[in-house]
Amino acid sequence: MKYPEQLADMTKEHAGEQWEPSNGTEGELFMEAWCCNCARDKAMREGVDFDECDDDEKCEIIGASFRGEAVEWQYDKHGQPCCTAFVPAGETIPAPRCTATVDMFEVPNAALNSAGACARPVEAEGRNES
Repeated sequence: MKYPEQLADMTKEHAGEQWEPSNGTEGELFMEAWCCNCARDKAMREGVDFDECDDDEKCEIIGASFRGEAVEWQYDKHGQPCCTAFVPAGETIPAPRCTATVDMFEVPNAALNSAGACARPVEAEGRNES
């Protein structure tokens, strides 16, 4: 999902802030572009029944989104909504950072590229461009 440039220009000032879909259609488009191409959720990616997935095959961020708590869903510096926890399907999901360990080095979020924009799912780049 990609906002039209005019809309993205209006949301640039919210870069790094949590993004929430304004309606079900926008949420569905976002999940189609991001979650269906992400290694974190087997049901979204492969269309298997949710109840047949192991706990480590379910993305907790999707559940959090229905409570308004998906803090990984953010506006990037271009005003585009993105998931900062996105891992392309087929790649290894990084181990979660230990919350009991002090962060000794500033490490940028892996989903953001050097320009401060979210890494886009390859399959989603051509969709919803207008």
